[in-house]
Amino acid sequence: MEVNEVHEEKWEGKTLTRRELFPLAGKAAVGAAGLAVIGGSALAIGCGDEDKSATAATVSKSAHDVYPWPYTKLTADEVQAVAYENWFEKFCCYAVTSAILGALQEKVGYPYTSFPIDSTAWGHGGAVGWGTLCGTLTGAGYVTGLIVGGEDGEAMLNDIINWYTVTQLPLYQPEMPKTSITNVSASDSPLCHISVGKWMKKENVKFFSDQRKDRCARL
Repeated sequence: MEVNEVHEEKWEGKTLTRRELFPLAGKAAVGAAGLAVIGGSALAIGCGDEDKSATAATVSKSAHDVYPWPYTKLTADEVQAVAYENWFEKFCCYAVTSAILGALQEKVGYPYTSFPIDSTAWGHGGAVGWGTLCGTLTGAGYVTGLIVGGEDGEAMLNDIINWYTVTQLPLYQPEMPKTSITNVSASDSPLCHISVGKWMKKENVKFFSDQRKDRCARL
């Protein structure tokens, strides 16, 4: 089976487990995420100490009341290059959420400005490197959950996941790629370790190669 082939693939003479194949990449984002939450709250609450508690409660309530959040249409040209570049900062889940929600922070403002985008970085490598749901799909879940919500949001995400599994990816061609890649592949699965493993086998590259990184950034 394809899944077993990925699990039992030998890289550099060693049989790797899923956890070993997708180690934690980069520094922990907990501190940055915490600062983002604190900073965002401070901006929302304002400067007057005597009004902080009441204002915080009002902000929280109003953010809930406007759910799902208002949306202004974005084009691929507005977000794809940002997502590509941002992958190299905090990887896949952050790349998707920062590109889309970041654009809406600029176009719409609140409530998007209340969302700490750095808090999504944990979705890298299929959730902190575990190779489960691809971080691009986790990012898509954040976006559809906030903007559409409910059954319609789930239906939209379901379509996105299905599209991901059957489409030859990556499609995006950056104007200034970090490196060149040759192949595309259909994952037949939403799981990170299968999607990446199939593509690496086809491209004949290793996990820490520049080609694999560029493939995931384009995805």
